[in-house]
Amino acid sequence: MPKHLSESAAVMAFLRGLINNYSGVDKGFMDDASAFKVGNKYVFFKIDGTSFRSSMYPWMTPSDLIYRVASGSVTDIIAKGGEPYGIAVSVGIPRDDNVGDVVRELGDGIADFLGRYGFRYMGGDMNSCEGDGWIDVAAVGLGERFIGNSPLRPGDSIYLTGCLGYSSIPALIHYSGLSEEFLTRVVDKVRRPALPLHFLKVGYVKASTDISDGLESLRRVLRINGVGLRLHDELPFCSEVADIMEEAELSPEEILYFLGEEFIVAYTGPGGAVLLGEIIDTHPGQIIYKGKVLSGGWDNFIGYINRGSV
Repeated sequence: MPKHLSESAAVMAFLRGLINNYSGVDKGFMDDASAFKVGNKYVFFKIDGTSFRSSMYPWMTPSDLIYRVASGSVTDIIAKGGEPYGIAVSVGIPRDDNVGDVVRELGDGIADFLGRYGFRYMGGDMNSCEGDGWIDVAAVGLGERFIGNSPLRPGDSIYLTGCLGYSSIPALIHYSGLSEEFLTRVVDKVRRPALPLHFLKVGYVKASTDISDGLESLRRVLRINGVGLRLHDELPFCSEVADIMEEAELSPEEILYFLGEEFIVAYTGPGGAVLLGEIIDTHPGQIIYKGKVLSGGWDNFIGYINRGSV
């Protein structure tokens, strides 16, 4: 196996030999979330996780981190058409940390999350670990229909459940030297992101995906469908982000490059107020903005995708 793999290649290497013989889902294998049918309803399942080192910015607390991990798992359920029901949590805490303080922080974060949305806590596990701490959150949901990531056809319009760019500002500060003074304008939205629950009331959606890995999330779905995406000239950046872009002289391409966990859904179907772009017939996976093929988006093994073609 090659030393350096993309996240997608690593997942496929792990699953080789398992897909045909052991898959226990009816829908969504290799999608944002999976589902199996019980009676006339689908049961949706997703698990997501990260380490303290790789995902907790210096200004974040364990409470913030576990809230965001839970938001990611539940957003994947929502993106596939499931109404979230509950979560289970597993954490590993380094022995040399102040364990009591960390445990209280983690508990506060999950309590905030459950209290805000009324979801159920379904148990979990707590472990001591050497070195880096980690968090996994599994989510379950119920729904009448599973929304896949296809079909997408040239001419389809792609909409978003919200504005873009909150995730880019802390990433630009951390990786690119943007002044920390801009963090205060977006920090509350990043610490406690809002779930796109209104997506479940949009109407009939043909295809959808969350964009937790920024542009790379979109590329994966575009490749599956053998199409590309032309972004709208006037992109739906959040108002706070647009103000920072003007003051710091940041280009749209810089914001798009550093997109990560936005906790919003991209979809095609009924017309929405937030237009992202249009599906086009081009090299599968290409994302084009004003005639330029974009790089950027997150891969857990590579980091930010630093190439202009796919």
